[in-house]
Amino acid sequence: QANSQILTGLLTFFIVFYSNHCYDRYTRLYELCRALLTHTVGAAMMIRMSYRVPRRGTLKEGKRCVQLSVRYLLASVILFFMEVLQDDKIEAKDWEFLQEAGLLQPITVRLLSEDKAPFQSALAVYWAYDVVESGLGSDRDRV
Repeated sequence: QANSQILTGLLTFFIVFYSNHCYDRYTRLYELCRALLTHTVGAAMMIRMSYRVPRRGTLKEGKRCVQLSVRYLLASVILFFMEVLQDDKIEAKDWEFLQEAGLLQPITVRLLSEDKAPFQSALAVYWAYDVVESGLGSDRDRV
């Protein structure tokens, strides 16, 4: 009887401790995911607000730069979660999803999927900011 009470007490302690630890990890992950999504929306808004007139061309071309850079930015977030969930192994169905969602074009999918390096999402972010940089031009073109 005494042994079972000690064992029950220890077992209860470890179950509560482990459950609390799991919950803390979950809430931390939730906070980080929310922060990532919030910063993504913030970056998209900053990209949009930074354009007045592109370096070369018309306002319509500037809007296309905004759309392309935001598409790359959103694709990078989705790729990031795919990389995390699938141990950096993005499958053909995932690339198809990004194409069907209108975030990546076939040529872009081909370029990214042929790159066997991890963190393909980082390359998409680089492309997003490369589009922004090429479209903004000189300081007088910026808001």
